[in-house]
Amino acid sequence: MSSDRSLPIAVLIIGLEEREAVRLTALLDPDETRIAYTATADGEGLPFGAPDALIVNAAPGGDAVVDTVRTARRRWPGPTMLCVNVASSDDAITLLGAGADDVCMANAEWGVVAALMGAALRRARLTNEQMRIRFGDIVFDRESRRVWCAGREVAFTPREMRLFDILFQRAGRPVSADTLESFVWNDGAPTTSNSLAVYIGYLRRKLAGSRASVLETLRGSGYRLVRRD
Repeated sequence: MSSDRSLPIAVLIIGLEEREAVRLTALLDPDETRIAYTATADGEGLPFGAPDALIVNAAPGGDAVVDTVRTARRRWPGPTMLCVNVASSDDAITLLGAGADDVCMANAEWGVVAALMGAALRRARLTNEQMRIRFGDIVFDRESRRVWCAGREVAFTPREMRLFDILFQRAGRPVSADTLESFVWNDGAPTTSNSLAVYIGYLRRKLAGSRASVLETLRGSGYRLVRRD
């Protein structure tokens, strides 16, 4: 398995007015980024599992912006966070202390804004290269619990994720039914005798778009995630 470098960067922009957001996102390559906008850091309704980079509007100033930065950092510990439209050096120091990785002052030239955006995305890509592993065209970021199949992000329930996790971590090797049941149903016994087979079916449907990997049934010895012939 190897690190993945081809997936788009998921960018979440918080609190920017539409006109400024449009100007800012014009700096981003639509083929290399997925962009979402939100007024707050509550994370509701995002089109991706978690952002890789956060852009926060600091123009309102005061405790509200500091709370937004702290909330975003608690919710998403990993992503690079850039605060734009920062009014003063004191505000910059406060925001960096609250969890921002970089700041852009309100009077900065547009070239500086573009350079800071580029730096934020570079850091996000580097983090992704370090954290994501690939098996065929299936990519797994274990820390953020995100999965992509043939370039598309796949949403798993918690139990499906536990099943996927152990199969992916042992990709290429058989995993017995007893081992899978013990790992996946660590909160109690399966509800029915065929619960494991049902969840294997769920995984197969969600990974059906893969052209390089397949989930095999090994009669009498369990299941295995393998490369297609």
